[in-house]
Amino acid sequence: MKFFEEAALRLKQQLKVTEDRQAAELLGMSRNAWTLRKRRENFPTKEVFALAAQRPELGLDPDWIVTGSSNKMETANVREASLLQCFQKLSDKDQRRLLQQALLWSGEMVLALPPEPAEEELILDLTMMSDDK
Repeated sequence: MKFFEEAALRLKQQLKVTEDRQAAELLGMSRNAWTLRKRRENFPTKEVFALAAQRPELGLDPDWIVTGSSNKMETANVREASLLQCFQKLSDKDQRRLLQQALLWSGEMVLALPPEPAEEELILDLTMMSDDK
């Protein structure tokens, strides 16, 4: 895959769009300008950085879009790896407790594991504790 195509895929992924014309519009480019740049392998780097600066609510990581790597991504990966390493050292019971608490904090109770009978009281206590905050 060529550079332009790879960067365009990362851009569309971060913009949550599927079509080139949608990405071009958000970058302030016409469909024809996008197509010409694509043919010349001239990715709109300047426009990506400008969009990231002008629209921070989009949460774009222009370094990752343009290069495929980023300090943000590396930092997140290190944190996730550390968290996973600690999680794996816990007993099964403690892993379930931690997972239940994380699900409570994130508001993702829909994804919660069914509680073990002995853990039901703990979950109720944790729910009450989080409601007190």
